[in-house]
Amino acid sequence: MESNTRTRTDSEYYSELLHFHQQIYHKKYTPAQAEREINRLEKVYGRKLRHYAFQPRPKEQWTQAYLDSLHEQAVAAANSREFFLHMAEVATCLKRRHFAKIAVCIGGGVVLLTLLAALIVCLVKIIGTEPGTEMTVQTHRQEERG
Repeated sequence: MESNTRTRTDSEYYSELLHFHQQIYHKKYTPAQAEREINRLEKVYGRKLRHYAFQPRPKEQWTQAYLDSLHEQAVAAANSREFFLHMAEVATCLKRRHFAKIAVCIGGGVVLLTLLAALIVCLVKIIGTEPGTEMTVQTHRQEERG
């Protein structure tokens, strides 16, 4: 009788690790989600991620270029728990910064549009109150008939 469970291969393991690392790079995992995925991989494949010594940069130096360098290291077999969690933290931070910039731009646009509308209203009032420029609907109709 054949067993319903099959042995997972090294190829499948490394394929999943590669997919996992790509998802982190594309900002699909938060650190907490990455932790859960690492635990799942370790349970499914029955092996712990090996240690990889790396020097994380301070948060102030986290840029897309830094995430790119982490990505390159991961492609070159940097696949430790600490490394993946750090990479997820950097990616999440960059994603938040990106959305914060978008929010600032949208907010700035709304403020500028509001100021522009207020300026237009003020100009219309100023132009409409100059001597000799007042024209009511009734005056306009009289001129058309006249």
